[in-house]
Amino acid sequence: MPRPKGSKNKAKSEVKNTSVDLDALIEEKKAASSLLEEEISSIGVKIEELKAEKKEKSASLKDLAKEIAKLEEKKAKEEEAKAEEQRKADLENVLSNLLSSGMSVEAILEKLK
Repeated sequence: MPRPKGSKNKAKSEVKNTSVDLDALIEEKKAASSLLEEEISSIGVKIEELKAEKKEKSASLKDLAKEIAKLEEKKAKEEEAKAEEQRKADLENVLSNLLSSGMSVEAILEKLK
């Protein structure tokens, strides 16, 4: 169905409400705007505080990780020393058993080679 001629160019009639107090609306919008600005600034402050707290906690975590690594290294060294002592004790027991069974020191050395 064809459009009526000139329908695109038809002037639109606007209904103007003269009873609206524009000054009151402007003040209301300004008050809402200032509240939002205050909220945004308080959120920004909170973000900065949280960033500082995160930085402190990250530094503490890094220090703890270093301490843990040092303690694990120390534990590994102690375990290695204990294992070495145990091997020495086992070797002394074997040597004393061989010597008590009548084997000579030279024969024991030959077996070790």
